[in-house]
Formats: sequence, C-alpha cells, structure tokens
Amino acid sequence: MNSRPAAKKILAAAVAAAYPFAILCALKSGGGLAAVAAVLLAAAVAGFFLNGQKFMLLCALAVIAAAVILRRAEFVKIYPVAMNFAFMSAFALSLFKKPLVQTIAEKTRGKLPPEGVEYARKATVAWFFFMLFLTLCSAATLFASDEVWAVFNGFVSYVLIALMFLAEYIARKNCLPKNVR
Repeated sequence: MNSRPAAKKILAAAVAAAYPFAILCALKSGGGLAAVAAVLLAAAVAGFFLNGQKFMLLCALAVIAAAVILRRAEFVKIYPVAMNFAFMSAFALSLFKKPLVQTIAEKTRGKLPPEGVEYARKATVAWFFFMLFLTLCSAATLFASDEVWAVFNGFVSYVLIALMFLAEYIARKNCLPKNVR
C-alpha cells in the first residue's frame, strides 16, 4: 500500500488547519495586507500541490483579489466562510441530481442498491444542514476577535467535521445492512 497519498492528504489538512493561526499571526504582527495575502496564497498553493485542490486555490485567489481591491487585510478571514458555503452548496445542488454521498459511495463500492441510495440522499441532506450550520458559525466569527476566529476556524470546525463524519459512520452502520455499508 502506498502511503504517499495519505501523507499528502494529512499534510494538506494540517496546512488548512494552520491557516487561521498563520493569518492571526500575520494580522497581529502588523504585516498588513501583503502578509495575510501571502499566508492565504501559500496555504492555497500548498493545498493545490498536495491535494489537487483547484477550487480552493481559485477561491483563495478571489479572496486575495477582493482584499487587495478593498485594501482590507482582515478580508482574508472570509475564506473559511467561502469554503464552508461552497461545500454546503455542493451538497444542496447534488440533491437535484445524484446526491453527493451517493456519488462518493459509488466511486468506492460501485452501484448502490435502493436502500443505499435512500440512505445516501438522507446523509447528503444531513451534510447540507451541517455545512449550513458550519457556514453560519464561521460567518459569526468574522464579528468576533481574531483569536476566536482563528480557534474556531482552525480547530473547532475540524473537530465538528470529525464528529459529523463519526456520526454519519455510526448511522450508516446502524441503518444499512452489512452488504450495503
């Protein structure tokens, strides 16, 4: 088994989790717009090269452009809100065609039976509401101190996501027959 893809994903997650704390340091050091833009760009480029995250790179570039145009360094704090909103939107839009959870499951398991499809739709709805909650919480931190913003977006949100994955895993194990999980 090749551990390189797993190591790259772990490193990309670490960079994403460290991003808010690096932004906090850049804001507190008085480095201004150039410093915070460099931090966001470095995190997005790392995510792109480590994990192939083109969308995240494009979002980061859009946020940097807006911060430069508005001449507001703290505008880069909107990046976690934008990412959460994008994921929430992906879950919501997928409900009009093939639910995102079904698409992911079928990539690893092949075509799902009817009970798997039904579960995937419900799980996608649950993930949509979870991401809506995370988007709103992340947006609320924009009005809190820089420290609260960094702790929520660099730590608490990742703990909440891990708990959601765990809850979804437990639900799947309890709701679906063994041959469908």
